[in-house]
Formats: sequence, C-alpha cells, structure tokens
Amino acid sequence: MEKKGQRFTLAQTMKITLGIISILLLGVLAVALYGSVVDKAKEKQAEASLEEIVGRINNLDEGKSINFPLQSPKGWYLVKLDNSLCFCSDYDISNCLSDGVCQAINKDLLFFEKCYEYGSERMLGCISLSSVPVEIGLNLRDKQTVEIYSYSSVYDLTRFKKEGLSKNILGLALDYVNNPKNKEIKIQLDDSLKDYFELNSVTGFLKILDSKEDKIYSYVNYPRGEHLEYTKIIEIKSSSREVYQISFTEVVYINE
Repeated sequence: MEKKGQRFTLAQTMKITLGIISILLLGVLAVALYGSVVDKAKEKQAEASLEEIVGRINNLDEGKSINFPLQSPKGWYLVKLDNSLCFCSDYDISNCLSDGVCQAINKDLLFFEKCYEYGSERMLGCISLSSVPVEIGLNLRDKQTVEIYSYSSVYDLTRFKKEGLSKNILGLALDYVNNPKNKEIKIQLDDSLKDYFELNSVTGFLKILDSKEDKIYSYVNYPRGEHLEYTKIIEIKSSSREVYQISFTEVVYINE
C-alpha cells in the first residue's frame, strides 16, 4: 500500500507540475499576442500620422506656416532619414528604414530639433513623442524647403523670462550678439539659463557661434547619463549684418 501511495503522489506531482508549466506557457503566449496587437496598433497610428503630416506639407503654400497636435504613436520618434520622413519605434533608429514607417518626401526637410543617432556621432532631425499630444509646426520656407519643429521644451526655453528682467532668453541672446562685450547682458543671460534649467529640472546648452563658427558664448549644464539631445538652431544677422547661429539644446534622458 505504501508503494502504491508513493506512486499516486508522484503521478499527482507530475500533473500539478505539467499544469503549472501549461499555465506559464499560456501566460507567455498571451503576453506575446498582446504585444503583437499593441505593436500593430502603434504601426497603424504611425501610418495615419505620417499621412497627415505629408498631406499638410503638400497643401502648404510657400512662405506659410501651420501647426497642429500630433496624438500618436506615443513613445515613437518622428525622424528624418535620408530623403524620407519616418516614425521609429525607439531611439535606436538604425533599422528604422526597414522596420519603421517611412515615406519618401520630394522636399528638403529641415528639423529644428535634432538627436544623435544611436551608437554614432551623426546628428539627425527628430521629434520625440514621449508625451502626447505634441504640437507640430510646419513652415514652407521656399518651394523646396520645409521646416519641421515642435512646440516643445526647447521652444519654451527661448521664451523663458527671468523674473525682474524685461527680455526672454532669446531676446538676451540677440542682445549679446550685438553687444558681446557687455558684461551685464552676459550676466542676465547666464542667470536666466540657470533659473530655467533649475525650475524645469532639465539639462541643456546654449551656444552662440559667429560666421566662422567660432564660439563666442556658451552655457553648458552637463548631462549626467545616456541621453538624446534636442537642438533648435536660429540664424540671425547682427547690426553689422554678420550672420550668427544661436543654438538651444535640451537633454532628454533615456530609461528615466
């Protein structure tokens, strides 16, 4: 009787073990199926959003601008790759032309925001949809050139005005270009940038380059980890008609 009871116990144990394994396998299959459904839904969203953007570009008159909210796909990136406009599912965009959602564009695309290509030093035009909606702006500079930008934190940086001052950061940067030896303007610009980064808990840079691309001003709040850099570059002419570049950069950290 004892041996029979032992065999019964072993058989029951095997059944329970197989049952647990089956449940685990079903759970893994369910997660995989759910992930596949979500990926397909995001891909459809990307296709629809890309069609909307391209349609708006094609209907834009020269010299005109338009802005509109982009609702999806959340967590993806709108990227300029070669002569195509693409939605990429993550910041590793090396396979985006084959795995992402792309459409060839017969115009030159100029992104204000830029980020480093994952694993390289190449800068690419891109806009993050880490939080939506994202307000997208389009401007047909001429018949062949479309400017694409978002009203993101970089846009807010240019408009930030320190309490007690009469001008925002962009206004102070313009003043500095015309008066680079004015210490008071530099102090106000430094203080405004410091306040902006502290109040918004972000990291970033502001650089002003002259026509020879020599740096005449720099404020750097150093990054502390793996990140993407979003840059808005504004070209201006000083009172002496020399062309300057004002480069605003904010940092978005990965895996935070």
